[in-house]
Amino acid sequence: MGGLLEGKKVLVTGVLDRRSIAYSAARLAQEQGAEIALSGFGRARRLTERTAKRLDPEPPILELDVNKPDDVEAVAEDLKERWGTLDGIVHAIAFAPEDAELFEDVEQPSQKRLLACDDANVTRGKSFALS
Repeated sequence: MGGLLEGKKVLVTGVLDRRSIAYSAARLAQEQGAEIALSGFGRARRLTERTAKRLDPEPPILELDVNKPDDVEAVAEDLKERWGTLDGIVHAIAFAPEDAELFEDVEQPSQKRLLACDDANVTRGKSFALS
């Protein structure tokens, strides 16, 4: 019998070490049958890479600084090629500068697509296309 997230595709941000909430979310998503990808950037990415080795299977790690539109575009394109759809996002980034405005009026269409997974869609089990 499959888990609650069997066959779902989930991007998890903010995995730094095994004590983080994001790590627990990633581990539980896998245990429930989801295929996951993690994100990281800069020096902290090494922590994500090390922690990802504790997950089974070890997920891919995508370069994502949410303050860089090019990173958001690249992640959207990668996930589109990799999975075609994205069923959920765990947004567990611990710090963003005040001017980041992550959920304000986003100019780039890819950012709108990446951030468009609202509670209603996740609750109803709907996916959204990354096209």
